[in-house]
Amino acid sequence: MDRERVQALARAQGQTETRGRVQIDIEKDLRPECRFVDFLLASSLRTGRCAKLLRNFMLIYAAKIPQLAQGKNHLFDPEGICQTIKVLEGHEIKDITRGPFQFEKDRLKGSIKSIFFNPAS
Repeated sequence: MDRERVQALARAQGQTETRGRVQIDIEKDLRPECRFVDFLLASSLRTGRCAKLLRNFMLIYAAKIPQLAQGKNHLFDPEGICQTIKVLEGHEIKDITRGPFQFEKDRLKGSIKSIFFNPAS
């Protein structure tokens, strides 16, 4: 879903172009994305099911709608998420995650240091 589709939904709900919230019916408004994400999940999961919340987030990401958190827009790749699920489910594919790396930032201080070194406290 691109910006034009979101604006069309907003106009249909009586919103102005300057500001407002758009309520999206995922099953109705994002049908192509639903089929795509459901296919990805079906090919990734060997046992069990995906949580509905994760599926809905993946639908929003597939529609190219970013998630706003701490003032930044985040957009994740549903195929990348499913690739990680495949690794965890035991599919014989290569893990594309970064893996272990050397911590190169400043020394840990304060509560972060105590949480890291004394997790039970």
